[in-house]
Amino acid sequence: MSYSSTDAASTTTPDWACIRSHESGGNYSENSGNGYSGAYQFMPSTWNEAVTGAGYPQYANGEAFMAPPAVQNAAALWLYRRDGWSPWSTRYVCGL
Repeated sequence: MSYSSTDAASTTTPDWACIRSHESGGNYSENSGNGYSGAYQFMPSTWNEAVTGAGYPQYANGEAFMAPPAVQNAAALWLYRRDGWSPWSTRYVCGL
């Protein structure tokens, strides 16, 4: 798996747009009702870890869809830096 430094630094890349599109239709307020939420469809446990790791612990113990887009993006970048694209099953559709 290759990691682009651009993808690790910004969620404005085409790769991230593809992930958001396939995870939530690009909707940061998406609450799918299946335990996943936000633009990147975080599970609550992953959300708590990623948002805390990204420096926004005040958003932990909530759900991703309730956080502003900038906080969701920061949490996604933190998770990507730790795990690459593996947390997102839609990575295959996006060619990642």
